[in-house]
Amino acid sequence: MYVTKQLFNAINESYYRNFQKTDMKPLPKDFTLKDVLDMRTVIRDLEEDLESSNLYDMLYDLNLIMLRKPPENSTVGLDTYSQFKNASNRVANSISKTSDITRQVIAILKKLSVNSVLVGGCVRDSLLGLEPKDFDFATDVSMDWLKVEFLKNDFEVDEVGLHFLVMVVSKRNDQGESEQFEIAGFRTDGVYTDGRRPEDVKPGTIFEDAKRRDLTINALYYNLNSGSLMDPNGQGFEDILSKTLRFVGKAQDRLDEDSLRLFRFYRFLRKLPDFTPAPKDLKAVRTHFDKAYKVTTPERVRLEIERMVGL
Repeated sequence: MYVTKQLFNAINESYYRNFQKTDMKPLPKDFTLKDVLDMRTVIRDLEEDLESSNLYDMLYDLNLIMLRKPPENSTVGLDTYSQFKNASNRVANSISKTSDITRQVIAILKKLSVNSVLVGGCVRDSLLGLEPKDFDFATDVSMDWLKVEFLKNDFEVDEVGLHFLVMVVSKRNDQGESEQFEIAGFRTDGVYTDGRRPEDVKPGTIFEDAKRRDLTINALYYNLNSGSLMDPNGQGFEDILSKTLRFVGKAQDRLDEDSLRLFRFYRFLRKLPDFTPAPKDLKAVRTHFDKAYKVTTPERVRLEIERMVGL
């Protein structure tokens, strides 16, 4: 998460600046609550100027965040938490302007699970001040139960993507227009063998789901019940703020999984002209062209190019 990451970076920066020569150790990358508590205990016993370092306050706030409570003491914790909360409010504001049918979908998913979320482009665009075009959802509710509930509420259900744990529900509004919504289960991908799609998918956690997505700015979630923004990879919100286009994890891994992500990368640079590509990711895209054309049909290449130019 963004707040956790910012506190972690600030804590270790303070450690290396002020406490490196003491018996205290820095926080490890995969730190636990015990690591935070141990560091607090050590620094409390040191005869250092705790107030000037602000380290104890940041550790205290990191402790609170890990217990799912808001920070209380440090500037880093309070500022980043406020920033993240304001971002959550921007998504909530977008939801308030949606259609009655969209809000009906949200109400059903909220009732079915506390873990139901908005994900992807609608969250990204809300944070960037753009009007979301599509609202996609993810949840830990089974596909069978989703089908029952949406049919009960007079939605049409398309199960064509069920193999990939994806269902499309739709309903006609008062103008007779069909409004469609994609609802996916949190999932983890199987092996990619054709450079396009996984052989299969399995139910997973929101963290596994976030790791399988293409770009960090598309791996942001908004919990429908708590009204809070979620950044499981810990990078997406930071990239929204810095306007950086970056793949989730290693760029080459994401491109090897699906070569069409190469074109999607360029399409987003056109869609978001004030964004800058991360240098390593742009290099990976540029070196992937030969492979992309070997595993992608000319028709799909044409479609992606037309999308880039808005056709």
